[in-house]
Amino acid sequence: MKTTSCASTRAGIRAGLLLSCLLAGCVSAQNFVRNPDFEDPLGPDNWTVVYTAVIGGGSGAPTNCGPFDFLVAGRTTMAHKDMVPGTWDGDPYYWSKFGGHFAPNHSWLMHAYFRQLVRGLKPGSNYVCSAWMAQYTRNDNYLTKAEVYMEALGGPGRSVVRRTPNVYGNVNNNPAGWQRYVVTNTASEAGEIEIRLHYNKNGSVAQVWEYRNQNAYFDHVAVVPEGQSDDMPPYSITQFVHTNQEILLTWETVMNNKYRIQVSRDLADPAGWSWVRWSPYLDTNIHAPGTNYTFRTNLLSLFSYDPTFDPNAPLFFRIYAERYVP
Repeated sequence: MKTTSCASTRAGIRAGLLLSCLLAGCVSAQNFVRNPDFEDPLGPDNWTVVYTAVIGGGSGAPTNCGPFDFLVAGRTTMAHKDMVPGTWDGDPYYWSKFGGHFAPNHSWLMHAYFRQLVRGLKPGSNYVCSAWMAQYTRNDNYLTKAEVYMEALGGPGRSVVRRTPNVYGNVNNNPAGWQRYVVTNTASEAGEIEIRLHYNKNGSVAQVWEYRNQNAYFDHVAVVPEGQSDDMPPYSITQFVHTNQEILLTWETVMNNKYRIQVSRDLADPAGWSWVRWSPYLDTNIHAPGTNYTFRTNLLSLFSYDPTFDPNAPLFFRIYAERYVP
């Protein structure tokens, strides 16, 4: 469910009106994965790349591999942009700009995975772990040359392993090749579940250069409480500062949810709210990295593309929230 908070603030005057909804007794909607859409650079606080031994390569297969075995082992713009089938999400601005990507650097065997230790979970509780995954190859016969899958390690000491089926969807001229894969696991006694997104190339390709057409893609990774509510917990604007043409807005957030700023010049006009779009070429969704977010800008810059903007007119701001959709 999408929920609009009417926690409004007038430029120069701070108000405290709050309208939002909450279903009592339900677990709040939250995705605990950090950088779930690969929109930010990879790092030790979110995704790391682990190089490991090939699984199922047979006699004579490599015992290990490393970065030089991969043409790509990171994030690229090969993202999933079709969560609503047939509609490029955010078109023409593309909310999903990046995704996780593995591509081999030779025709032999290799194995690596994206790893994240998801923390802050309730020990012993069940969580739904999911990811959108796909392969890309010019030849469908190559789809079985690699095992692409997700693992979720939970339970006592993270010893319980849940694994998705191998991914054989081919996105070569086929956006429907992207599919969401789901497993359920239990948080460890430390409140953790480890997520691994695997690319195990366990079959060689004889054709010269064809290995460059064997790719694995990952996007929209989620670890959410089982049975969570779709509703947005209450939130409010907690700080507003207006100094000359500079403004600062701080509001309460749920990690990974999306927020957009709305503005009105007349609170008496219920239809007078409009989206703040500081550029016609940028995604103006704000993705929350934690429990609060601070937005700073110059009013002239914020409305530089709005020919009706009057810097001397009263302005009222409110924050629109949209929950993370795995």
